[in-house]
Amino acid sequence: NAKLKFNPYWMESSNASAALHSFLHARKYDVTELVNKYSQPIFVDKGTLTSPVRANEVTLDQIMVQSGMLSIREIADTPAAQSTATISTSPTKYKCEITNAEVASELSAIFTAHMANKDETAIYPMLQETQQAILSGDIELVCKSLNQLLNDSLYDVFDDKDAMQEKIYRTLFKMWLRSASVSTKDEVANSHGRCDLVAITKDTIYAFELKRVRYNTELTKTKTLNAAERQMVKNDYCNNLLKERKLVVWVVVVICDKYRQIVAWRTITKTKLSTGVHTERHEGMIEPIAVENQEPPTPKTSDQTARKTKTVRRKTADKTASNKGSNSAGGRKSTTAKASRSKTSRKGSSKGDKA
Repeated sequence: NAKLKFNPYWMESSNASAALHSFLHARKYDVTELVNKYSQPIFVDKGTLTSPVRANEVTLDQIMVQSGMLSIREIADTPAAQSTATISTSPTKYKCEITNAEVASELSAIFTAHMANKDETAIYPMLQETQQAILSGDIELVCKSLNQLLNDSLYDVFDDKDAMQEKIYRTLFKMWLRSASVSTKDEVANSHGRCDLVAITKDTIYAFELKRVRYNTELTKTKTLNAAERQMVKNDYCNNLLKERKLVVWVVVVICDKYRQIVAWRTITKTKLSTGVHTERHEGMIEPIAVENQEPPTPKTSDQTARKTKTVRRKTADKTASNKGSNSAGGRKSTTAKASRSKTSRKGSSKGDKA
């Protein structure tokens, strides 16, 4: 009854991820800049792709194209170059994009592993949990899974400049939520404003608004959730995506600067019924992953102590059973003696009557 399925083949057979991981390991890159760069088309000169270079002079773009992670989509010569001939026989520039969803998913694991200084095998399960959570609509699990990934990110990923913090979170969430079944895009604008992040599944559009707080208090988080909801209602985020005929769900995510983790969330879904507009809300508070929140360890019993305890219990049980047996035998003897005395007494009474 085993079900057949197609597993990713190209990335596993080409060994491209290992080459890229090795290249990144030898150099220091800003992961958020890499994600932003390769989330959109890039333009590569012909000379960059074809000119021979030394091993220590190779560029990341060359690695990406030669490994097949970036594919050439079209010739992107300048208008001046195109005007010299109807068809360019020797193009000078190419427009390149991430090859497919499989490669995009693999890049997420490679970039995250590079950022966390870990192997990709340790990152895959966390990414899969996050992506499955968004597919099932479990926003609380999405937030907890994102916290695990944030917690594994090295401190130097986060910029000390306050204005950069939200961009970093937005970029990382865009990378971690993206998969073959989920497309992501940041800063999606309509005629009223611009929401931070959009994740689109088969039947749902999740519009995220990210908010940061300095202190992790119930009052602060509640006020922030309410303010963010008012902002989303005012700007009617993703109303320009309704033509896709998917349910739009607004999601507010509150991030605490102290922990660099999500501490609260809320979803708002508005639908039109015959009785009017129906608003459905769900929300929750997330406990940060911190030493102060760890539970005390459960006392463990050693094997030797367990064996001693078991032996004592067995001896106690045997002694109890023995005592019960003695008491039972003594009770029988006492009853026999009483019966004998009673019989003698009856005989004596009979003789006395006869006399």
